[in-house]
Amino acid sequence: MKKIFITDYDGTLFQNGTVTEKDLEMIHSFRKKGGLFGIATGRIVNSIRHEVEKYDIPVDFVVGVNGAMLMDGSFNKLHSFDIEEDLALEVLSFLRDNGAIHYSISDGYNIHRQGLDTGTLRDFYVSFEEILSNKVRGLYGKMQTRNDSFKICKAINNQYGNHIQALPNYNYLDMASSKTDKYHAIEKYLNWLDDEYEVATAGDAHNDLKMLKNYKGYAMRHGDPVIVKQISRKVDTVAEAIEAFLNN
Repeated sequence: MKKIFITDYDGTLFQNGTVTEKDLEMIHSFRKKGGLFGIATGRIVNSIRHEVEKYDIPVDFVVGVNGAMLMDGSFNKLHSFDIEEDLALEVLSFLRDNGAIHYSISDGYNIHRQGLDTGTLRDFYVSFEEILSNKVRGLYGKMQTRNDSFKICKAINNQYGNHIQALPNYNYLDMASSKTDKYHAIEKYLNWLDDEYEVATAGDAHNDLKMLKNYKGYAMRHGDPVIVKQISRKVDTVAEAIEAFLNN
């Protein structure tokens, strides 16, 4: 059976400020053997595209904004999931009123940030009006502590869970339509393929858990302990995970 491998980016493929040559060589080898390789990330599309181009990562598809954006290997949009504008604005106000260090709204490609500006995505900043003139596809926040992030996620899911899903990511939180997540977007991609595929995934955090559990998941040993303990296969790198997947 043909194989597909999908990895989370930050903390999984991207570790210690880089993507290693060993990981890249293994990805190239995997694809030469007929495998398809994808990235599933909470990042906005233009941010992950910058990373793919910077490190020359060969991709067949990309899931962005925690499932809200599904792109092919050339970053053409295959599908997207939107958030109702009025609900998005309510959640931004909720984050502001509950101590978020910063909070952001995205159309899936770029982002508008409010609160403390850390500058991490400054190349992709656009005006609030520009985001609203498109479709809202993602919301982000940063809290003081990991515990604060979990509490706010629970509150958002309790109040808006029929429309918006909030996932904690250490002291950050990522929000997308409740109709999607990384796993759901991967399933949508698989449904477009003609052949049957064996699927493996790699990740380290809460927004990876569903795709780790529903496919042959490989958890990063250094990942969130709450996630790592739920996954039997544990690795240190994407290269190690792909090698195990090929040999299994």
